[in-house]
Amino acid sequence: MLASGSGDQTVGVWDFATGKLLHLCPGHDGWVRSVQFSPDGKTIVSGSFDETVRLWDSASGKELRRFEGHEAPVSAVSFAPDGKSFAAGDHSNVGRLWDARTGKQIRQTTKQKRGEMTGVAVCAGGRLVVTGSANGNVVMWNTETGEVMQHLPNDATILSLTASPDGKLILAGTGDGDIHLYEAASRQRVLTFPGHSGDWNPLNFFPTSGVATAIHALAFSPRRRLGRCGYEGRPRPSLAHRRSGACRRQA
Repeated sequence: MLASGSGDQTVGVWDFATGKLLHLCPGHDGWVRSVQFSPDGKTIVSGSFDETVRLWDSASGKELRRFEGHEAPVSAVSFAPDGKSFAAGDHSNVGRLWDARTGKQIRQTTKQKRGEMTGVAVCAGGRLVVTGSANGNVVMWNTETGEVMQHLPNDATILSLTASPDGKLILAGTGDGDIHLYEAASRQRVLTFPGHSGDWNPLNFFPTSGVATAIHALAFSPRRRLGRCGYEGRPRPSLAHRRSGACRRQA
């Protein structure tokens, strides 16, 4: 299956093989900016500009739970490896860790001084949360305390963030078109992938000739191969997307 979040305020559940829409899930009152399947594929979490996070049953499309408490549009969500909790980041630059079973907030990160949180990833077996912001900060947090552990090296706006299935690697997509690979154990940037290229047209959001194209979505395949996409309309292997929102394939 594949899940999508859209500007029409819905979450879609699709048959990846046939392209058939299985469920259209209404409920959000704003653009659905981020979606992710739980590790077992039974539920989908979605973050929206209506400042809520919602949990959906992937088999029926029914809303299971609503999570309220964010004070700004929610731009990123990420399940912990055990599926019992997830992290969500919002435009007030605050990350929150939620209990997926009870709907209660477990932890809140320390608010950063400026910038919108644009990406979040749970890694290291759920012990760490990494967040990325529009101001270029890539920050590693302790999920037990909500305190900052380390600022990871970066020098560009962060637009997307994801962790490998085993939680050992983190990818960050930048506004400059580059992708940075971090190692959770060493807390270091170990590799940079060259960016997409093309000219940026602010009127129609498509590149037309020469500058780096921002990386708005990233995904690992189960074998840790990288998928990426920018706005030049050419998604890479292992990644599906819709320009209207977010899209994730169940592994």
